[in-house]
Amino acid sequence: MFRLLRSTRLRRCYSVEVANPKLRTNVFSTKNLPTKVQDLPLDTYPNPLFGYSKDDLLRLEPKDLDHLLAIPYKSTTETDKFCYNVLEIVHENILEDPALASKYLLAIQDKGIRETVIGCLKQYYKSNRLRRSLVLFIDSPTSPNTRKEVLETLEKITCDPEILAKDACQMALSYLRKLALTARHNPNILFAPQKAVNVLMKNLPRSQWAQLYACLLHVNMKFQNAGDFEKLKKALLQGSNLDKLVARKGIIDAKWQDLNEIDFDETQRMKMVSFLTFNDIALFADHAIREKDVVNANLYLDLLVTKFENNSGIENHTKWLQIVLNTMLSHSMVFKGPQECLKFLKYMVDSKLEVRPATLLRMLMKLRQDSCWDEALFLINYLHTEKLDKPQRKILTREIMKVITLKFARHPRVSVGYFASMFSNDEPLQLLKDLHILDMVYGVQVVNLFDAIKKADIHDDLKGAQLSHDILKDMYAGVLSNLPSKDSNIDVIKDLFGQYMRQIEMAKKGNITESIFHPQNISDNILSLFLDQLVRVNPFAIDNMDLVSDPAKFAAAKTLCTEFFAVTGLQKHQRKVYLLDLMVTSSLLHHRDIAFGAQLLKQAREAGMPLSFNQLYPFIMYHYSKGEHEQARKWYDLLVANGVKAKNVSADRLVEVAKELNWPVKGTQYRSSAQKKNKRARQELTRLTTDPLAMFSEASVGDSRENTDLNFLEELGSILHMVSVEKVRKEEEEKREKGNDQK
Repeated sequence: MFRLLRSTRLRRCYSVEVANPKLRTNVFSTKNLPTKVQDLPLDTYPNPLFGYSKDDLLRLEPKDLDHLLAIPYKSTTETDKFCYNVLEIVHENILEDPALASKYLLAIQDKGIRETVIGCLKQYYKSNRLRRSLVLFIDSPTSPNTRKEVLETLEKITCDPEILAKDACQMALSYLRKLALTARHNPNILFAPQKAVNVLMKNLPRSQWAQLYACLLHVNMKFQNAGDFEKLKKALLQGSNLDKLVARKGIIDAKWQDLNEIDFDETQRMKMVSFLTFNDIALFADHAIREKDVVNANLYLDLLVTKFENNSGIENHTKWLQIVLNTMLSHSMVFKGPQECLKFLKYMVDSKLEVRPATLLRMLMKLRQDSCWDEALFLINYLHTEKLDKPQRKILTREIMKVITLKFARHPRVSVGYFASMFSNDEPLQLLKDLHILDMVYGVQVVNLFDAIKKADIHDDLKGAQLSHDILKDMYAGVLSNLPSKDSNIDVIKDLFGQYMRQIEMAKKGNITESIFHPQNISDNILSLFLDQLVRVNPFAIDNMDLVSDPAKFAAAKTLCTEFFAVTGLQKHQRKVYLLDLMVTSSLLHHRDIAFGAQLLKQAREAGMPLSFNQLYPFIMYHYSKGEHEQARKWYDLLVANGVKAKNVSADRLVEVAKELNWPVKGTQYRSSAQKKNKRARQELTRLTTDPLAMFSEASVGDSRENTDLNFLEELGSILHMVSVEKVRKEEEEKREKGNDQK
């Protein structure tokens, strides 16, 4: 056993640059293996596996190997050749192909054979820390000895004074990668030595942070200093789409097509459950739900429930349950319909769970998004009597104005009436007057304008709300949605923009930081409304992004855009990708203005804005149409390198161009993976319409199909009444308990 290629020597006991034995040219033996290995009876004797050569073993399919290993032996001496072959396979591949080495070690379920092979490897690697730690991690990642060996190896690599820090980082990353590729699930988190973390975070290039994070996820290793780890994770979540993908799923060597990856085996899922925090998984689930990505929403919801079930005894169990329920509520309302909220509310009441304002606010937002105006207003009437904290009260105020402006989109005076009542003094109305919004609604000739406004009759609890830039955006939207589509709109938009910028410049010049117009308190959402009016054919259509070719309107849009960003200097968190997509597409594909498009993209990149398909595709097609194929190729490579999600028809056109010009990455794998994901999404949506959520039984939740004949409002009112009754009961019970304590 110990004659294993003794000529191989390590330059350093923990070096990753180790020469491995090479297989001969004719790697496979000519011996014919049984055509149907799995048909061999389990009482076959002798087991043919133990007579196979190393090359025969390497030719076996995984299921065939598992079947042969299940056939018993009568004496351990029969397994000598097999053990030696496995030893050679592991030794030859432990550094170059850890996955293959792990596959053969883990395939051995027989305790006797396993102990023999592992024992020989440990003995042979007695003076080779790196190889020994890899074998130990494959054998038992949770054992104290394994954990000690792994952490000591990592520290020794990174803290060797004879190795340059940048070289030590690459060696450490290579070591972590080998651990990750063993495909072992380590449920117990490891904390990297702080010295090693300091070296890595200081010297590892930013371009390799994604690779580091992916390896950490697979090994289940974090940093002793939580702040250092959060810095790494946050950087990825704010990076390119490939960076975000790695932060959420830990895919090693993530490529463009991996953005559409849908198949994750049980080991990968358990690694994600062990490594990601509960709040991380909930955040990723919410993001997928908002994006209406049912495949990833289902994945993260499943992981969330699994992590919840695996930690049922923790102190925050009730808090975690609320998060799970809120996530499931959003999931069902988005993918199954708004009526699903009834099911969840009833379940929570029947289970004596507290229905918190945060849950109801989440319901309210979804009802509004689904245009369920009456149901949303009904819920608002209930919510305004609840004890809301300041952020929740702010959300409620915004939702009220959103519902009103959308429900009465053709009647902006109704929106103004609610605005006047909720912000109950003349100052907010004067602001609307100064912005020329009231002139747009009532006309400039109206005398005693404030007296002409019919205020809405609302509850006193809703009066005296705090005005915000977002609410102002809703008022602009209500006015602009009624604007006639004609050329004179250019002057109207310029006028509205001018008054808006006047307020911003006043707040900036006076450094009035509490003003809703101060650059630190605004976003680009109002500017987006103005630009939509100028460059889109149908500014408020969700499914129609056709752009105008009118050079006058585009010139006006350029002026507005340039002036706004020159004055405000908005930061990344104040900007949306949408506006940049809109203007770059309009610039290059409709007005052939590459200078302005490039200027916008340069400014956005300096602000840290992420790249998107609608930013890069126009540059690719602009240069392609002019025969500037090398320039087009550079933009295409940038798109691929950043993992930019491609869009349907345009993506197909891009694949055609890449194939025509014979670019290295044709995009066919991306398109194929996207088609596969779309097919899975259709299947998942079909399943969701027929199957109840697995966490609940039909008896406990109630079948929504049985309630289809019930009036939504009546059912919602009935459940909210039960919520109120339960709340009163709990309050009275708490009072009695408090009284008893005082006695």
